[in-house]
This record gives sequence, structure tokens and C-alpha cells, in this order.
Amino acid sequence: MELSIALLLFIFTLGGISLKLADNYGNDAKGYIAATISGVCMGVLISDSPSSSSIVLGIIVGVTLAGKVDQLNLFLGLVLTLITAITLGFSTPDISLLTMIAVATVIDEVGHNKLASKGIFGKFFQFRMFLKITMVLLVVLNLMRLVYALSFLSFDVAYEITDRIKI
Repeated sequence: MELSIALLLFIFTLGGISLKLADNYGNDAKGYIAATISGVCMGVLISDSPSSSSIVLGIIVGVTLAGKVDQLNLFLGLVLTLITAITLGFSTPDISLLTMIAVATVIDEVGHNKLASKGIFGKFFQFRMFLKITMVLLVVLNLMRLVYALSFLSFDVAYEITDRIKI
């Protein structure tokens, strides 16, 4: 099922907003609602195409390995992601793409936690630039279409803006 570009961008953006809200609200009712929306968005994206599936699963694997799935509502979001993806039809990811994104995500998350407050080099990880640069390189190396990198960037920017405006 390949989504239109507008719908793909919208779902990635909504996924970024709802994931950050789920993280911020934690285990209160708003956190569970946001995690539910995020889980459904991620499940839809996993069903969209091998590229979307690789991006979302790479991020999920990376944040899980980095220990970021640390609240019950986020675990619920993962379960709903899986249920949605299975219901809609799981799109098989590109394993090499998934692996590169997962590794970049782990590096970004660990760097963000340990180095974000350490001078100029810390700014690189404060804004999680490693994964953004990885996505650009994947396009330059013709391993990913531009629309998917832009979709990821819409997710990422929405996530960051949501954190800054404190909804």
C-alpha cells in the first residue's frame, strides 16, 4: 500500500508529535492517548513500503537498544505499532537500511544522553544530527529515495518542535 506523498509526510509528522507527547506526558491519560496515536502512525508506516518500514523499525530498534522505551505508555505504543502493522499488512524492510538507521539511532541517543552538554561537539548530539546526516547520506548514496528522507525529517522536526513548545 504506498501512501501518497502528502499522506506519508502527514503521518510521519503526526508520529513525531505524538511520540514526543507520549514521552513528555508519561504514564498519565494524555501519555497513553499520545502513545496510541503514535503506535497507530508507526504501524501504518511499517505497512506503507519497505523504505518506511526500514525507517520506523530502525528507529524502534535503535531507541529500544538505547533504553528509551522506559515507560509503560511507550511499551503500549510499541504493541499497538505491531498490531497495526500486522492488521494492515507488514511491509518487509530492507535489512541493510534498517540496520544502518538502527545503528545511527543508537549513536544519536547515547550521544544525546552523554555528550549533549559538552561544548560544541555536544551541540551535534543535542540536536541528534548523526541520524539526520545518515539519512542525507542514504539519499546521496542512492540507498533511499528523497521522499522518505524528507518524511523522516518531518517526523524529526515535529518531534523537536513539540519538545520546545511544551504542549
